[in-house]
Amino acid sequence: MQKSDETRQRFLELIERLDGAYAPNTIRAYRADMEEFIGYCDLHGLPALPAEPSTIARFLESVTDIGIKSSSIRRKSCSISIIHQLSDLEDPTKSEAVKIAMRKVYRKLGRRFTEARPITRPMLEAMLPDPDGDLRSKRDRALLLIAYDSLRRRQELTSLRTEDIAYHEDFAIVQLRKNKDDRLSTGHWIRLGSEATLALKAWLEAAGIEEGYIIRGVTNKGEITPELGARQIGRIVNRLARTAGFEAEIVQSISSNSLRIGGAQDLLRSGATFAQIMQKGGWDKTDTLLRYLERTRQPGMICEEGLPYRTAAGGEEDIGDEADNGEQCSCPGYRDTLARRRFQSTLEQMEGAYAPGTLVGYHSGMESFIRYCEEHRLAALPASPMTVADFIGSLSESGIKSRTIQKKVEAISVFHRLGDHDDPTRASYTRIAMRKVYRKLGRQARQAYGITRPMLEGMMQAAGDRGIHTLRDRALLLLAYDSLRRRQELVGLRIEDLEYTEDGAVLLLRKSKTDQYGVGHWIHLNPETACALKAWIEAAGLTEGFILRTVDRKGEIKTSLRNDEISAIYKRLAEAAGLDAAIVGRISSHSMRVGAAQDMLNSGATLTEIMQKGGWMKSDTVMRYIDRTRPPGLVCEDEETKPRSEEGS
Repeated sequence: MQKSDETRQRFLELIERLDGAYAPNTIRAYRADMEEFIGYCDLHGLPALPAEPSTIARFLESVTDIGIKSSSIRRKSCSISIIHQLSDLEDPTKSEAVKIAMRKVYRKLGRRFTEARPITRPMLEAMLPDPDGDLRSKRDRALLLIAYDSLRRRQELTSLRTEDIAYHEDFAIVQLRKNKDDRLSTGHWIRLGSEATLALKAWLEAAGIEEGYIIRGVTNKGEITPELGARQIGRIVNRLARTAGFEAEIVQSISSNSLRIGGAQDLLRSGATFAQIMQKGGWDKTDTLLRYLERTRQPGMICEEGLPYRTAAGGEEDIGDEADNGEQCSCPGYRDTLARRRFQSTLEQMEGAYAPGTLVGYHSGMESFIRYCEEHRLAALPASPMTVADFIGSLSESGIKSRTIQKKVEAISVFHRLGDHDDPTRASYTRIAMRKVYRKLGRQARQAYGITRPMLEGMMQAAGDRGIHTLRDRALLLLAYDSLRRRQELVGLRIEDLEYTEDGAVLLLRKSKTDQYGVGHWIHLNPETACALKAWIEAAGLTEGFILRTVDRKGEIKTSLRNDEISAIYKRLAEAAGLDAAIVGRISSHSMRVGAAQDMLNSGATLTEIMQKGGWMKSDTVMRYIDRTRPPGLVCEDEETKPRSEEGS
């Protein structure tokens, strides 16, 4: 207990030293999170400062089921990290154990934020009070227009002061002394348009405010308070939304951030660039702004940086439908019980932190390596670089592909790193062994035959008029071609996430191969695809659940479509369209994704636009798909300066 009291005292002294160096809300969060962690450690008799990585991992897993969001759990981990760093202690959150614990949190709870409903210009018009109204109406009108025009956060709006206003002929500029991304008070000037300027003047004159805060409270008696709390802005916006007659569901989804999001979306529609919107609203991270603008962006409209954002989940290189054949060495009877115990322990630790398919691949790869080591009486975990090199050499003689060998080596690497062993795959022995494999077997993956637009048209005609079957097939074909999405992503799309728009539809992809934690991504669909989806959904009588379903021979709608059914449907329709048997044999569930990417390139899209549309993380993967399509001289944006890979010859 004395040790615990010393830890708490040390922590409180540190918190006192932080006063003035961090924002008050930040210090409050650090204190609350660390108090909770210290309490957990006291309960279990564990040291909290410094803490062991395993202690933090157990703590994070313990708060997963108490109903809080993954972002809150992430904040707790960050607080523990910061307190350790400021105490001149080694940061335990950098360990593999804590990283795996956070992976489990994200996979279980997801990472998608609950975004406020945007208040765009039409909604704003409905909410604006009469300019000739009472004092509170004038204040509300000024608040709405300033918030919409400036794209600023609630605490920034309530901090604006009359002394910092400079009026011009048809606009005004106001100095924002400090904001979330300017803790050192460098300052930033906000430009207000004529409408917001007029509303601001009318409010200040009616209220008789000559100095101090611009946005203030107004009591029921019409008395003006010295300031307005930041939380009050959300309540004011909600009240005005109710007064405007919006449905209760809409009102509940509106917050103080709604004007900021809606203003940003309207700027994008009017032709503003990402850089201009970021600068106006004070965003310092493009991924935050991308979340707000994703549903607004049209296909091909990209962030200046261009590439999709990689989540902490990572995501393996997209190689189409090639699968690990699972070749394993025979075992004569000897079992390395220590290696298998470590293998099983690490595998259990990984459960819930990785996708099931990834775990199967890792298990298969490591199992085959352990069997090889048992057969040759070699240590498997940890293994020496020479052992791994010999294993690679034996695989290259067994008739399997270089990609399959590479996946097994990746599994060996993962199990060594997660077991806190030196990674033998990084040694020169292993790298040289893999170079030999690539030179002997090559690296080119078997690529699916691309279904381009002319082939797609032929397949849709070949679908004929089979009623509900044709509607389902047509919806699948157009959705796959229009979205460029993988088969497991297509079968996971849900009716609840589909919204029809004037120019087609938007569909939320909740999780993908490169978004294992469910941050989410909005897919824009053209009118033809939207109509096909609507026709299928209405004919099938679907109101919720998965969009794509199995339809039996009698026309009865079953459960969601399976991954492996997509390839069979494509092949059936391609054969019905009269395509050559050799082509039909090369068609897979990846064919629509490949063909659509090729068509995008031929229509003038850049590599970056294709990558963002299809959710590719690596340019070399897409280059394989479009290599036969791109005309001479057309290069990847970074090809000219891209360094040669280690395996290159």
